[in-house]
Amino acid sequence: MKKAAAIQMATGPNVSANLLEAERLVAEAVEGGAGLVVLPENFAFRGKQDRDLCALREAPGEGPLQEFLSQLAKRYGVWLVGGTIPLEAHDNHKVRAACLTFNEQGKQVARYDKIHLFDVQLVATKERYVESETIEPGTEIVVTQLDHRANVDPWLDMAQMWNFNVRTVPFRPSDGTLDWDVFESVVGERTGLIAIGGASNALGTVNDVARASLLARHAGCLLFVDAVHSAP
Repeated sequence: MKKAAAIQMATGPNVSANLLEAERLVAEAVEGGAGLVVLPENFAFRGKQDRDLCALREAPGEGPLQEFLSQLAKRYGVWLVGGTIPLEAHDNHKVRAACLTFNEQGKQVARYDKIHLFDVQLVATKERYVESETIEPGTEIVVTQLDHRANVDPWLDMAQMWNFNVRTVPFRPSDGTLDWDVFESVVGERTGLIAIGGASNALGTVNDVARASLLARHAGCLLFVDAVHSAP
């Protein structure tokens, strides 16, 4: 049976040294029987200042960090989750903290852009760590009209806090099912998360979660399924 390995690293400002260490640890994990290896966030670089990350940002599908992950997965025949690397953002002064997954052939099969950013200011010590100054969050969440408010309102609150958009998929009153034409049209490259219920508590409609999963996979975003009303 294949194992999963979660790697920890003490990342510094030397990208080459960080990548050599990442490969060494991946090789060690594979030797131990891992079929899935997960690298940590910011595995390739940790600068003295957060803004230093912007110098490394890459266009989706090209760049040395993405090539490194692809070749590493292929070389060791392992599924590889690449922590986060800096990809281009809509704001030229920021990056997307993108988590990329590669299969054993070195093909990228998924992407997730970090949504919930870590901002903290400690008054007593005057310390601050504000990711939102450097990182642009995944900017859209998709919810549906068939969902219970418990799977809608928290996402609305988060969107207001982080200033990103919420798209709502309507349902068809004629049969109580989601309008999948609209669903497919609103999910795209800026989608960070799709929230869907396994079933409607009001109408009893069983949603096509597999279809939503396929949309999420193609968009490279997270899928959150509220299954509380799916139990018989």
